[in-house]
Amino acid sequence: MAETETPDRTAPVGYASQVVNQAPEACADLVDMAAPNGKGAFVALHQDYKLERLPGQLHGRRGHVFDDLSSFAAWLNRHAKPEQAEVLLEVDRCKAVLDQASEKPEIVSCELKRHPTFAAWSAAWSDGPLTQKAFHELVRGFRQSVGESDELLAALRVLTLTRKGELTVNIDETGTTRLYATTEKADLTAKLPPEFVVTCPVYQGILGTDGDSRLYRFEVLLSIDVDGAAPTFSIACPGLEVVTHEARRDAAAMLERELDDGFEVGLGALEHTTREVVVE
Repeated sequence: MAETETPDRTAPVGYASQVVNQAPEACADLVDMAAPNGKGAFVALHQDYKLERLPGQLHGRRGHVFDDLSSFAAWLNRHAKPEQAEVLLEVDRCKAVLDQASEKPEIVSCELKRHPTFAAWSAAWSDGPLTQKAFHELVRGFRQSVGESDELLAALRVLTLTRKGELTVNIDETGTTRLYATTEKADLTAKLPPEFVVTCPVYQGILGTDGDSRLYRFEVLLSIDVDGAAPTFSIACPGLEVVTHEARRDAAAMLERELDDGFEVGLGALEHTTREVVVE
């Protein structure tokens, strides 16, 4: 009896073609069934009769990131369908899923850029105490946002702190700090308001129904610490969360105005999950 040659299981695709041509009875008939959602098909493979999913026709998926809300709205009007899309506005980003029923949906987003004035003040509210010079530079750099900036700047330029010897700290119109030490006293001379108001936009490019940039009022509390060699200033905004939430609602309202009828914009975070399709 002639020796049977053991086939090379690592052979290329041509080997599979040889098996099909010489022993077709070894191959089970494959019957595919279209998936209920129209995405690809199902087929039972001969090995263990395991149900496998076959991919449908492949298409390119978009993941664009916009940085202008009006451009984002114009793109959605052109490429998305209101009955399929979902749009949610997070803290600093707006996301849209083009087909919420898709297993692997296309998601595009738009960055909500913070206005430079708000970004500077919010960083100061969260980063901790400021030196006299840093506080002066902040008020001076964004003086248009502070209602009584001239009075606040004047008080910051000349401030006297005495602790085991008199230390006079002056900041002139250029922001230069000058120190003078004299007698043994313990006193602080300053005329600074305990609170002041900052008025500025939160996001760039967000307009009201009148077409003007939306401005928000932040009430700021000021306290001075003299434990160290030089005074430090702590500024806090207790109503920050409430005001920024209002700004998000205004951004969502503007986006809805620029989208076609049928689109809805909500506040929240976009999450996408899948579930098994039950075929009856």
